Amino acid sequence: MLPRILAAAAVLAALTPGAASAHEGHEPPGEPVGGHGYTGGDPIRPGSSGAALEFPAHRVALLSWLTSEELTGRPQPSNDIWGYVSPSGREYALIGLQTATAVVEVTDPLQPVVVGSIRGPSSFWRDIKAYGGFAYVTNERGRGLQVIDLRQVDEGRVRRRGWLRKDGLATAHNIALDPDSGWAYLAGSNLVGGGLVGVDLADPRHPQLPRAARWAEHYVHDMLAVTFAAGPWAGREIVFAFSGFDGLDVLDVTDKANVVRLGHLIYPGLGYCHSGALSADGRTLYVNDEGDEIRDLVPGATTFVVDVRDLEAPRFVRTVASGAASID
Repeated sequence: MLPRILAAAAVLAALTPGAASAHEGHEPPGEPVGGHGYTGGDPIRPGSSGAALEFPAHRVALLSWLTSEELTGRPQPSNDIWGYVSPSGREYALIGLQTATAVVEVTDPLQPVVVGSIRGPSSFWRDIKAYGGFAYVTNERGRGLQVIDLRQVDEGRVRRRGWLRKDGLATAHNIALDPDSGWAYLAGSNLVGGGLVGVDLADPRHPQLPRAARWAEHYVHDMLAVTFAAGPWAGREIVFAFSGFDGLDVLDVTDKANVVRLGHLIYPGLGYCHSGALSADGRTLYVNDEGDEIRDLVPGATTFVVDVRDLEAPRFVRTVASGAASID
């Protein structure tokens, strides 16, 4: 991850306090914030006296803040954020909002610059990943997978390249991307019951939707795709599928014509398996559950630690609770 993008992301992702994923069963996001944010000043640190803004914070300094009105011209809910680095090394935040995807340069996190925004169907949720000079954007209202051209972003230009709508693709909740394989994977789409749907990015300008690389056994809410470079699974492309009420699925997608489920885990306290992150050594998966706090299955925000050294037998190890009164 990029240090400066991480620094800015804490600010830019919080465009709408209280906003949440809007997949089925969720409440709509809270009231969006308009007006002007905070740029060009000194970092605002927790407990600093006379601060221009007061955000509850712990070990995080506010470097800058752009409201959704500054990104698109009007207040609206926001939902997701991703990072992009141009070939020159300049850094950008890609921000999903209800009606558009905004592109903001954050090379200087004290002075973020809005490059532009690309409109899309009005949706409380869109997800974004970047590869090969293009951004790929999902939404839950229609028109398929949106492709945004970022190749001239350093010159202050971004534009909509087009839409991928093959086989009736209309909506998807999430998109995961493996830069080592050049494949992306849709989760929660209107195809194959919301399971895994592969997107071939061999030509990033013209993504393809082959009939291969599909898996329909469970609805999948989110995914993590990785090609292992070392160890017993070296050379294999693996998708960790966070399958909601069905728990965690581990899929081998190396052979796109034959997706194989290697392992499955129902961990104690399962509410709704939402998302996760893999440790740098590829041995441990950190899983977050969206329903365990709501159903009082755990005492506050809790992460589930899973041993994935044996992908055919993922093993629950322990939980780590922050004590925060929130979902994760």
